[in-house]
Amino acid sequence: MALSWRAKRQLTYFGIFSAIIFLIVFLLISFFRPSPTCFDRIQNQNEEGVDCGGPCDAGCLGDVKDVVVLWNRVFPISQSRYDVAMLIENPNLFAGAPIVHYQIKMHDDKGVLVALRGGTTFINPQERFMIFESNVQTANRIPVQASIEFEKILWERIEQEKPDITAFNFAVTQFPAGRLDMSLRNGNFLPEEHLETAVALLDESGNVFAVSKTRVESIRPESSTNVAFTWPFPLERAPASIQSFIRKIPDAFLKSEI
Repeated sequence: MALSWRAKRQLTYFGIFSAIIFLIVFLLISFFRPSPTCFDRIQNQNEEGVDCGGPCDAGCLGDVKDVVVLWNRVFPISQSRYDVAMLIENPNLFAGAPIVHYQIKMHDDKGVLVALRGGTTFINPQERFMIFESNVQTANRIPVQASIEFEKILWERIEQEKPDITAFNFAVTQFPAGRLDMSLRNGNFLPEEHLETAVALLDESGNVFAVSKTRVESIRPESSTNVAFTWPFPLERAPASIQSFIRKIPDAFLKSEI
């Protein structure tokens, strides 16, 4: 049935009215909707990832590689008490994690679990660092190997300069208790604060036979400070070489310790 002229006119008016309402609603939504930013947790505005890449200053993490355990050692300190240390490498250029939880497992020569120790650390981009747990009790069992398991690492993009710290002037005392004195120099024109410093003593074959770790709260600009590491037992030999691992402690990790 053909529409009357009046009905056609009403449909035309209704269409025009609907188009005007749609345009007004669209303009209101566009006006009040917040503009895309690099902090809205949405991948938009031609970003390569969520709030990274494209117009954002922060680059995307890309393919994040797993950390690598370069070596691990178990050190007897007394009957049924052991230190355990592991050297870890983060190969990622910008990916880090300010808080990381882990568990260390120690097994005897039959593969039986004899000790379990949990801990918390942090991972800065592209660094080698030591995880060190002391005085682990094994209930008269002798551990011969250790392994580490990290909880899910929440990687973040971290862009920071590594501290310009140089270790020098090493002096080792073997008896009656082991001690290592050394100096740290800050080559920066700004103070360096909250540093973690670990050392490994190696024999002629490159085997690690003693480790220790401490913290340095502050080193003044272009200045040096002395650091001491101690062991509650004599060192069995003088080290053929000494490795030091110095890194900056993130603020988030420091706050988590409070």
